[in-house]
Amino acid sequence: IYPEILFFKMSGEKDDQEKKYFPIGVHLYEGLMFNNKHSHSVDFFIDEVKIKKDDVLFVLGPHQPHDCIKQTKESGYHYVDIYDITSKHNRYYYLKKHYRKISTFRFKSIRSILRQSWFSTSASSALRNFISWSIFFDKYNVKKFMNMMNPQEITREIMIRKYGAESIFVHNSVSVTYVDKGKNSQYAEMLYVSNMIFDKTVTDIETNKWLRGSQNSVKKYIDNGVLFADYAKNITCDQKTAIRTQLGVLPKQTLVSCFDNNVGPMCVFNYEEYYLLLDSIKKILDLYPHFYVVFKSKHSNESTLRKQFPFYIKDIFRELLQNERFCEVTNDQGIMNYELIGSTDLVVSGATSTMIYISLAGGIKTISYDPGNKYFQKFIITENFPNLCAHNFNELVDLIEYWLCKSTDDDFRAFINDYIRPNIDPYCDGRAIERLQEILLA
Repeated sequence: IYPEILFFKMSGEKDDQEKKYFPIGVHLYEGLMFNNKHSHSVDFFIDEVKIKKDDVLFVLGPHQPHDCIKQTKESGYHYVDIYDITSKHNRYYYLKKHYRKISTFRFKSIRSILRQSWFSTSASSALRNFISWSIFFDKYNVKKFMNMMNPQEITREIMIRKYGAESIFVHNSVSVTYVDKGKNSQYAEMLYVSNMIFDKTVTDIETNKWLRGSQNSVKKYIDNGVLFADYAKNITCDQKTAIRTQLGVLPKQTLVSCFDNNVGPMCVFNYEEYYLLLDSIKKILDLYPHFYVVFKSKHSNESTLRKQFPFYIKDIFRELLQNERFCEVTNDQGIMNYELIGSTDLVVSGATSTMIYISLAGGIKTISYDPGNKYFQKFIITENFPNLCAHNFNELVDLIEYWLCKSTDDDFRAFINDYIRPNIDPYCDGRAIERLQEILLA
């Protein structure tokens, strides 16, 4: 009875809003933020030259937290709440134009539930999306929708395609294979990237390869490159100097930036492996007195010492903080991950992290570190690249020596051309965001 309840919640007044046109619509959900100084803001593609703020409509998805809604309202951009849009619709227009189609949709949903009982868990949200997006297209004409890393609502995408809009999935995290699927290679590895319906996916080579094997309906896969490597690639000398000065790095010191990955049970690193990572940093500081090491956690809303970690992790971290050549960067310092990478002489990143690829595509020498020797399988693409992966402390030292002492800049360029460009980013030119803009405007 949801369509009937909705009818009585609607306004009886005439809706005088003229249909508005926007070239670009962007789906918003929890995790995409405006004014994000930690990684990137959701409006990163708006430069007021190629794409202006009045060209874009941000669409708030269902079940958004209060702070996300508040931030969107204060952003100054055009926005609409997809579920709130129904309450402001004229009930008589709704009855005249939509109710018959909604009743048919509801009848077919009930028939599907009787045939396949599992569909009952999705039927109500599918009906709600059908109604909301039908009303949305009464009020708005949007040429293209961009969806960033968002677990897809299939009904929404079907409605978008029905009304003639193009749907583009942008995946900015370089996804690597975690499971050797063997004979089950046709099945999805992760649920949130399976059974998707898009006109285009815009991402890097490896992630598109991953998406192709995940039971999706995509018309075109576009190998655009590692999206946010642009920030590292295009950082200016003044920006580098400012960041290094803020961190306290002296002119003759070598800056090494360490990035971790998810930590905890069933995560990339368990607590013992995380301890080994921190212990390796401590040993590196002892071994190389001219190194200055910056540590950036994947979840940097608060200091490592304030997190729910075992005592032995906090103890070794306190020891590190006592070293004047070590510091931790948290979100409140306003240093973007990618700009930190661009200011660095060497990046040491936790295994399987996107930071590995952002750093390499951004032109920074990089080591993937797996202190627990857990990610060594050849189906993990980085394991097929030479001089990249270290699985214990001795291997880490060997790679530090190779990249900072033995190899030349020409060796690094050859590495990028031989391994990163054919497998990850075909360009490595710092223009991935510009190419995305062109796709959105085409």
